[in-house]
Amino acid sequence: MSGASQYFSHIHDVGQLNSDQIREAILERHRSTGYRLEFVPGDAERNTRTFKKLLGDKEQSQTYLQESYFEKLSDVSEGNLSIAILIWLQSIRDFDRETFRIAPLEIIDMDKIEVPERNVMFLLAALVLHDRLNEEELAMALHQGVTECRLMATRLKSKGLLVEGKNGFQMNQLVYRQVIRLLKRRNVLH
Repeated sequence: MSGASQYFSHIHDVGQLNSDQIREAILERHRSTGYRLEFVPGDAERNTRTFKKLLGDKEQSQTYLQESYFEKLSDVSEGNLSIAILIWLQSIRDFDRETFRIAPLEIIDMDKIEVPERNVMFLLAALVLHDRLNEEELAMALHQGVTECRLMATRLKSKGLLVEGKNGFQMNQLVYRQVIRLLKRRNVLH
């Protein structure tokens, strides 16, 4: 928090938590609900040799999926428990009277995506600054045609960088920090 010392007498800097600490903090909160957890395998987990070996044993396969989930969650949240809890809540696929089903985290590696062209980086920067924009607002912010902006936004949506809602496009929260780092490295954001 910028300028926190003006408002608070004691400030404690909390370091980054590792995946075990994040797992324990989230699962401790979850235990109080009384629900069981079921981790749903994603494509990445289904194709691993380790998971295929565990298919017959539900308990071990769930342990494997849980460990994989919390490692990814720790990477995405960068050790920040507040962000990890928000992503955890968004990962709840569905539930019934006894069980919460947790969807797999599909993390987009920004380094594997080709270096975006300048217009795409400006589109991402506009969404970072304004949070959510529809096609017309994107066109106005980028000084481009609505069709061009729609094509760029749709392409980014298909790559998992954007999410489209009823009020327009917004950044996928799972890649928000990675996009910020990319835009700072390219000197688009400061």
